[in-house]
Amino acid sequence: MDGHMMDPKERVFLEAAERGDKHTMMRCLSPPNAVNVNCTDILGRSAIQIAVDNENVEIVELLLLQENVKIGEWAFETIINYKII
Repeated sequence: MDGHMMDPKERVFLEAAERGDKHTMMRCLSPPNAVNVNCTDILGRSAIQIAVDNENVEIVELLLLQENVKIGEWAFETIINYKII
């Protein structure tokens, strides 16, 4: 166990990213108690990493619209090289 404690709402958000559940993700990102768009799962994957891995264009687009989303270099290259969006 690495001590990675995940907020229940973050867990819902990341699971929604895995499933491609845009409605749930939008709800989790809505104020006043929006999740951190850059939160990570136990493997260290953010929602945008999960969406890129799953080639889920709709979720990638949603996440790219978020003000503080952090995109790693590999995710950027994957998006461009594979024309995910």
